Amino acid sequence: MYIPEIPNNSLTENLNKLVRLTQQLNDEYSFYYSPPLNETEISEIECINNISLPSSYKEWLMFSNKATICGAVAEFYDIKNAINSPNYVHGDTVIIGCINGDGEIVCFSKSNGTIFTNDHGEIYEVDSFDDILLGIIEQLQYRI
Repeated sequence: MYIPEIPNNSLTENLNKLVRLTQQLNDEYSFYYSPPLNETEISEIECINNISLPSSYKEWLMFSNKATICGAVAEFYDIKNAINSPNYVHGDTVIIGCINGDGEIVCFSKSNGTIFTNDHGEIYEVDSFDDILLGIIEQLQYRI
């Protein structure tokens, strides 16, 4: 299984935890991480789409642009596809993934860069993408 190199940024600690859990659970559950994007690719996406991606989400993209984590625990979409798809863009909101396997989606606001989840109409704003990772890590720890 391919696991991208962990970048040195604000997500490093939790990315290390995620990778360790991935390695422990890989025989029982499905995991997929695509290669990361580099800073130039991320800047091009922002420029072409006249958008500013949240900084902590950019740090995730420097680890993996698309991922499936433990089957339905979390899935993150290819940002190049999501940002240009009417299936993933609704007004000010860009859907970047889903978590918990129950329809809860992870989004960000194009106007202010806020990252939030939408759990069947209930909106939960988070401080950064690291908060999303913490929730995923917690779910993976229950499976060990």
